[in-house]
Amino acid sequence: MNKKLNKEEQEKKKLIWFLWLHDYFHRYYNGQASEKEIQSIKNWNPEKSENTPFEASESQIKNGVEKVWESLSSQYGFGNPERRPIKVFRLQKLMPYAAAVIVMLMTSVAAYQYNTYGTFQSLGCLFSKEMVYQTDKGEVKKFTLPDGSFITLNGNTTLAFVKNEFNDTKREIWLENGEAFFEVTKNPQKRFIVHSQDADVVVKGTSFSVTAYKELHKSSVAVRTGRVEVLRDNRKICVLVPSQKVVIDKKKNAVSLSEIETSAIATWRQGNLTLNHSDADELILRMEQHFDIEIITQPDLLKDMSFSASFEKETSLNNALDIISDIYGIHYTIKNNTVTLYK
Repeated sequence: MNKKLNKEEQEKKKLIWFLWLHDYFHRYYNGQASEKEIQSIKNWNPEKSENTPFEASESQIKNGVEKVWESLSSQYGFGNPERRPIKVFRLQKLMPYAAAVIVMLMTSVAAYQYNTYGTFQSLGCLFSKEMVYQTDKGEVKKFTLPDGSFITLNGNTTLAFVKNEFNDTKREIWLENGEAFFEVTKNPQKRFIVHSQDADVVVKGTSFSVTAYKELHKSSVAVRTGRVEVLRDNRKICVLVPSQKVVIDKKKNAVSLSEIETSAIATWRQGNLTLNHSDADELILRMEQHFDIEIITQPDLLKDMSFSASFEKETSLNNALDIISDIYGIHYTIKNNTVTLYK
């Protein structure tokens, strides 16, 4: 009994490594691999490998190929069951080579990557019905959706969609928290819908940004190109065209429209920090995101403030704090990664 369990466990581990390998090269070809991973792939020579590849069983090949096929189908929108045997046949022939790669990677960067949160998260996505994209504080990442649309996520952002449903009859995603810029591939037959905590955005092909941080009592949508419908509680509240922005204030339960320069939309993508009539909460959040710091303030220190400024990527933390201090007559101290603001 124990021997059977051990054998099943070994086969399970080998299958996980096969899936990990798929994820490893997927990140490499999408520009998401680390420098260490990139060098490992570029410098590897299978002829010089001293490791002995494991012999993959027929069931392992079948299970692995099926899982990879499902993952690729959901990501790239091709899922024709009649053609699947052709794909399986080709992958079966490549399996011994892939198995050798697995052993090589296990003895190099694999052990390091397998024990990181990101790798477990990626493996989880392969088994999960949801595809989840996430960024950490101060991190900006760009991803390609299965329909060819691009999304760029600002720091502390989580976005998800259902693999088997996205790009079926419609393109539907959920911005669970954070901020994202969308460049949507035009498709009049399939609406592109972004759900956030305060509003839903409906487009067919355009570029726009959505800000929906849970820490802020305001969320917004700004349009760079095309036409965007904004709904709240299933009711259309406005239609936006280029250079227009809508702000939803949860505290006041109010909606306001304004003009905005398209060049000022999502400037964080270029590493800049732009504040437009920002209150204290947004100022602190943006500063923490941009400089990867923590800010502590005295109660009501920046109450009722409205701050507008644009800081270039090269602006230092001290320079930004000096400007804020001069405007509001406050002082600051910096210790490690913590900034304290006081009167």
